[in-house]
Amino acid sequence: MFKLKTYLRKPQSRIEAEFGHDLERYQRVYKNEREKFYIPIDDDNAASIIDCEKFDVNYFSMIIVIQYNGANVVELDNPPISGTCLWFDYLAMIERYLANQYAEGLYGIDYFEMQMKACRKDEMAFSIYLAHNKERFVYAVLPQKAFIKALLHELQHIWGRLHELGAFEREALRNKKHAFLGEETSIRIQECLRKLDQ
Repeated sequence: MFKLKTYLRKPQSRIEAEFGHDLERYQRVYKNEREKFYIPIDDDNAASIIDCEKFDVNYFSMIIVIQYNGANVVELDNPPISGTCLWFDYLAMIERYLANQYAEGLYGIDYFEMQMKACRKDEMAFSIYLAHNKERFVYAVLPQKAFIKALLHELQHIWGRLHELGAFEREALRNKKHAFLGEETSIRIQECLRKLDQ
């Protein structure tokens, strides 16, 4: 029913090494072949992004592609941006939605927002739009429990990949405030799954 896949945006230095500083070429690739700017989180090459000193679990650029019954809901190029640490935004949205049957918040960066709103029986309206004028880039009515469960399983997968590559350990060494970030995030995901199954 749902198919989700997480992509990490390559660091700007790597994109420039691959495509040079030709702005016209850069824009052409970005418009027509955006997948070249990303690496699937499970790809062996993703480890080189995650397993580096500059990688920050709070601010890395990513996108979670979402398909429902074979149709694209969120794509690599729609909405036309990648979110900064989008997985935390999705987790916060799910927590609020489970409490209120409604949630609205950031989609990674300041000028995009997303919304989850209960509508027909057992369904939710999911949308991503520009904050200043509400222009919608994504809108879909989805089965709420299946969608939230699919998102939570993908968030668990992201957490597992980051944990496997030591990202939380490095973050704890870099910033003592984040000493328990990995553990706290895992607990939040598990709590959402528990509430969903009540």
